[in-house]
Formats: sequence, C-alpha cells, structure tokens
Amino acid sequence: MEMPIQDGWRIKRDVKEHYDKLADTYDDLYGEEQKAKIESALNLISSRRFDAAVDVGCGTGLLFNSIKDRSTIIIGVDISRKLLRRAHEKTRNKSNIMLINADADHLPFKEETFDMIFMITVLQNLPDYISTLKEISRVSRRNGLILLTGLKRSFEKREFYNLLVESGMEILHFIDDENLLDYISVARRK
Repeated sequence: MEMPIQDGWRIKRDVKEHYDKLADTYDDLYGEEQKAKIESALNLISSRRFDAAVDVGCGTGLLFNSIKDRSTIIIGVDISRKLLRRAHEKTRNKSNIMLINADADHLPFKEETFDMIFMITVLQNLPDYISTLKEISRVSRRNGLILLTGLKRSFEKREFYNLLVESGMEILHFIDDENLLDYISVARRK
C-alpha cells in the first residue's frame, strides 16, 4: 500500500528539521563514521575518474575532499539548507563543486546526467525507498555507477539488497563489513 503524499512530506520535513538542528555538530558527531564508510566505498571503485558526479544527501560535504580530483564536476544535493551552508564553507574555493538544495525524490536534473552517483547513509531517511532508488537511477548514465549505502540498523542485509534489485539496479559489488554501520553497494541501472 502506497503512503499518502502528506505523510511522505511530513517525514521529509522532520528529517530536514532534524539535520538543520545537527548542522553545526554533524561532523563532530558522525564525521569519523562517515569517513570510514567513504573510504571503504571508494575502495570498491578504485581510482575511477568521473565526468559528472552527484552526492545525493551530501550533508556537510564530507565526501568532497575524497573525490574532488577525480571528477570534472561534482554536485552536492541536500534537503537541509543548514547542512549545505556547512558544505559551502568547505567548498567555497573549489570551482568544480556546486551545491543545490533539493529533494532526493525530485532531483532537478535531466535523465542520464551523471556517470557517478553517491548516496551515503541517506535512504533510511526517505519515505519510499523504491521511488528514491528509481529517481537516482533516472539521472544515472548508462554504464554509470551508483554507490550507495544502507544503514544496518534500518535494513536487514537481504532487505537492502532486494530493494536495489527491485528498483531495477544491477549490483556489481555488495559488502557487509562488520566494522561499518552500513552495507555498501556499487550498482548501475539496467
């Protein structure tokens, strides 16, 4: 049964307000954990370079330093303006990084825009996982990569894997590192 639209927007509003409140302390609270996920995730794609990358749910921009030299252009998208302000502080001197305040379920990009999509520890915050995954697939180029993680306390391993398959993705790598709080996958649209 599909969730009523107003419930979905209520969830998103609550998530936005939650992260707006955490913006000034986010890196202190979650920075090391997120950096460990990022490092493990990037190991799956080794030294691959990208033409256009997007970080959906970019938060304070923790990923950007790790990929800034690997992509011609990087776009960070987040629903929280306060998190984006923190990301802006880190990226103001980086000409290949742009930030956009937008909803992960309604990305303001044409189909097949990006050859690399990141979505790290975001999916559990959204009301309709399949719709979100289909939206990020929509903006992925054919043969582009989609690197995403699923918070273990929110998803069973098989459930997260099946969500990716059900959304129409081909899974290239899937890891469950006992030292990380997330499952990590690299996929592409079929």
